Amino acid sequence: MQKKKKYFSSYKVTVYLITILVSLTFLGLISYFIIDSFLFKEVISNKPQPKDKEVTTKNISDDNDTLNVIFGYENEEHLETLMLVRFDSDNKAISCVPISTDTWAKVDASTGTIADFYKRKGIQGICDAVENTFEVDVQRYMLLDRDSIEYFVDKLGGVYYTVPFEIKYTDKKTNEQATFSPRDTKQLLKGEDVRKIISYPFPESKLSDKPELIASLCVNLINQSVKSKDRIIKEMDATARERSGKGKTNISFEDYNTRKKSLINIISNSDKPATFSIPIGKWNENAQYVVDGQYKKELKKYLYPS
Repeated sequence: MQKKKKYFSSYKVTVYLITILVSLTFLGLISYFIIDSFLFKEVISNKPQPKDKEVTTKNISDDNDTLNVIFGYENEEHLETLMLVRFDSDNKAISCVPISTDTWAKVDASTGTIADFYKRKGIQGICDAVENTFEVDVQRYMLLDRDSIEYFVDKLGGVYYTVPFEIKYTDKKTNEQATFSPRDTKQLLKGEDVRKIISYPFPESKLSDKPELIASLCVNLINQSVKSKDRIIKEMDATARERSGKGKTNISFEDYNTRKKSLINIISNSDKPATFSIPIGKWNENAQYVVDGQYKKELKKYLYPS
């Protein structure tokens, strides 16, 4: 099978700002995530958990100024994409790491892709696979559906973006059509547009481009949204209350309220809070993406700058 190459890029940004922004957006939808989650909890049993009871848990304490969150997009039970996001108020940065659902992982004696672990143990399977593969702690999680993606992108006013290559397909289940072509100038994408791009069934020849496309789309959405600092801060509480407890998440309103001060500080002091890093690795004979060991070392420097 043809090997695919990944790229690595990193920038510095304001983090907690994005906690809110990405929630509201995804891949830039952070606001929603932080607003909607509870404290991360550990599975007590090793047995597979039903999807409506993903995690049997116990609370763990967190530093209010830093947070690692897994955001995902699920389209009718199909896990489309994942994003590891670290909110670091101390460094005023939000670091995004797009993760392919075809990434190979090993948890205890079990192996497979992250998508495989999701089928076996639900959200807990995702958290375990990401932690073991990238050697980072996952403290929160949030899975968005198609309606949530559109809601948050539209709430932020959309995003100006130019797709790097032509995207054209018809959804096999809904017959919905999508067509996006590269342009000389950026075009305004609304929630429905962003959702269609994220849902694009990438052919094998373009599969390696998916993480960077999604990461750059989200980072642009977050950074552009920061320009409306006053509006975002003004709407934070209302959005948090409205979205709290909805969807597959472990972020509560109390969780958001505890970190509100740090979020406002980040939003108020950053014009371009978000950056991203693309995992480096290679595809094996089973069409699984194996993350390079050296990248894991570089990732720690990216997520935890001194």
